[in-house]
Amino acid sequence: MVGAGCAFTLFKGGSVTIGPDFIEGHTLVGRCTFKKRLGREQIKSISENKRGLSVMSRGRFATWMLGFIFIPATVPEYQEIKSILSGWVPIQGGR
Repeated sequence: MVGAGCAFTLFKGGSVTIGPDFIEGHTLVGRCTFKKRLGREQIKSISENKRGLSVMSRGRFATWMLGFIFIPATVPEYQEIKSILSGWVPIQGGR
């Protein structure tokens, strides 16, 4: 559910939380959960492809090495999440 304040979205393999000035992703890999939290001011770019949105705080190479937050296009709140994030940083690419 997404709205003002703080929102939490659960999907297979992880979850995303969006607050008024941050986004936080949790990704489950086997028995380990990896957490990545980015403040609104840390986000350098957001790209979209047919699989979903990638929220990045660094250039492409560093992003793949140090992580990013991924929101699958299959989550029910995808369009609402995309709308919130596009108000923070322009979204590159398109589906």
